[in-house]
Amino acid sequence: MLAPSAIQRMFEYLAPRYDLWNRLASFGLDAYWRRVAVRLVPPGGRILDLCTGTGELVLKMLPYLEPAGQAVGLDFAPNMLRVATQKTRARVRSTRVPVSYLLGDAMRLPFPANTFDGLTNGFAMRNMLPFADHALSEMWRVLRPGGRVIILDICRPPWPILAALYRWHLRWVLPTQAWLLYGNDQPFRYLKDSILEFPSSDEFLGWLARHGFAEVRFRPLSAGIAGIFTGIKGPLGGSTQLET
Repeated sequence: MLAPSAIQRMFEYLAPRYDLWNRLASFGLDAYWRRVAVRLVPPGGRILDLCTGTGELVLKMLPYLEPAGQAVGLDFAPNMLRVATQKTRARVRSTRVPVSYLLGDAMRLPFPANTFDGLTNGFAMRNMLPFADHALSEMWRVLRPGGRVIILDICRPPWPILAALYRWHLRWVLPTQAWLLYGNDQPFRYLKDSILEFPSSDEFLGWLARHGFAEVRFRPLSAGIAGIFTGIKGPLGGSTQLET
């Protein structure tokens, strides 16, 4: 796993063509996965999109936040936030939902406790695995009691044949696409490794439960290629039932 500073530099480099890369790498499925995820945000709530990147989740959740909601996107890569701000500006005028983007660290969120009704995190949890305990504790802290966490990420398909095809895609297709877009496949070797290192759905549900989230659930998407983890902020140390 790369150091946080190296991951930050990598995403700074990827930002200008990051949306196109996501479309190509997922064959357009990433847009569908995001649409499913934002349907789970508390309607009209105050939402933090953690590791917002180019603001794709923020854009898709805006219709669910009207008329009284608010979205805050936080990321540690300034280039990503510049792209997000440019993309969001016109859409915010039409929806009238307040949106702000902040430069910040997921390990030290610059918000008081009990600030948000919901927290989304798209395709970034696997980048925080070495610091997952701290990241999940911060997510729990800034959510209001009863607030919902929604984590969308790439997963390993459970069926052997599909899993083999998926590994082939990661090994050969992603580097080819990387060379076409960037002339360099080094960042995508890291992305491939981070996908393969992500814990199983049952294991990650256990992590959420240990950090105070109740009613934890996992929804597989596209035959398990991706998935959505959700949980509700409950009392630390309270009883939790795992559901898949």
